[in-house]
Amino acid sequence: MSNSEDLEYLEQSVISALLKEPDRIHEISNKLNASDFTGTNNRRSFELISQAVANGEAVDAMVLAEKGGNLQYLIEVARNITGVPANIGHYTDALLERIKKRKASTLFQQAGEKLLINSSEEVLAWLNGELSTVERSAGSEMSAKEVITAALHSMDDAREQRESNGTNGSPWALQSLNNAMGGIDGPRLYIVAARPGCGKTAIAQQTAVAAASAGFGVGVCSLEIDASEIGRRWISHYGQANISGLSRGYEKFFDDAFKAGQKLSELPLFVDDDSYSLDAVCSRITRWRREGKVDLAIVDHIGLVEYSKNKNRNDGLGEISRRLKKLAKQLDMPIVALSQMNRGSEKDNRRPQLSDLRDSGNIEQDADAAIFLNKTKDDHIEIGVLKNRMGEIGWRPERFEFDGAVQTFREIGTFPDGGTL
Repeated sequence: MSNSEDLEYLEQSVISALLKEPDRIHEISNKLNASDFTGTNNRRSFELISQAVANGEAVDAMVLAEKGGNLQYLIEVARNITGVPANIGHYTDALLERIKKRKASTLFQQAGEKLLINSSEEVLAWLNGELSTVERSAGSEMSAKEVITAALHSMDDAREQRESNGTNGSPWALQSLNNAMGGIDGPRLYIVAARPGCGKTAIAQQTAVAAASAGFGVGVCSLEIDASEIGRRWISHYGQANISGLSRGYEKFFDDAFKAGQKLSELPLFVDDDSYSLDAVCSRITRWRREGKVDLAIVDHIGLVEYSKNKNRNDGLGEISRRLKKLAKQLDMPIVALSQMNRGSEKDNRRPQLSDLRDSGNIEQDADAAIFLNKTKDDHIEIGVLKNRMGEIGWRPERFEFDGAVQTFREIGTFPDGGTL
């Protein structure tokens, strides 16, 4: 029997079993869709059986034929294919395995064709993204007991993490954010937003070092600055060495730089400064995670990620935020994405709000948490947690300054008026 004949037989075995015991469809509906069937008659029959069972209607060849099924095909399957209802799970698993192989084979063939006109990096990024869609979940249905058990386990994990490092998950660089949010935790998308010059990249890099120092692997996809500059910023912050002096090669800063560099080189920190497309960014984060390297990913920043050419700016950024949110869930890890704001709040002399996220309301919708940096009239920085699905929201009372010379945010007190402008 050829591969195509084997596939056809498995599809017909599923249909045969369902014709005998239609309610068996509930056992496989979370794994198998009509679109998975290659044969037109098989696909249409599965659709009709699904609809009939959902509507509480009888299922037999004549009824399905009246609704648009192929009567001759249905009679032949009922007579000649010995699908055993009790084995429908086995048929489905075997069918899905062959479907995966077929899809993977097609993708590899397409990759070979793409290599003729695209770079290997572009093709590998595309292939990795497409292959991840081939992998099929066995379904996400859970009973109340399973849901509660999972919740209790997550609470216990949170307790253990808090007792070990003071936060739930990896820590932010600033204790104020840890107090408000409990750390960077769960399969969530965190947005850090600010206008240019407020230090969002610095706070992200400072957080990367803090998380790695606490034992969490951190991967940084940097679209704005290259790896060597990131390294200098890490060294400057960690060793409190003047970044301008480091960049100019002044020897008086070398001792502190080398000491910091030796310690930093032992931390689980990873940088990709050469992935610009959305597929490439997601592919890199996925590889890091599958290789067991990272517990947290940082994307700096989403405004520079290349999206589908047929989308406008607003829809393109929406595509990026949706993919990153979905990726966080798929990989079961948090992703921190940096975003710019529009200048509306600056012109109106007010604090930023969620709607100030540049070019896209979709980012606001997709984010599990949104953190805003705002520069006050006296050039201090205030931080607002304006969205937080798992905790408190509001502007933090702490006042911060950004010391650019050593790439460090510091808490310097509190705003007597709560930080109003």
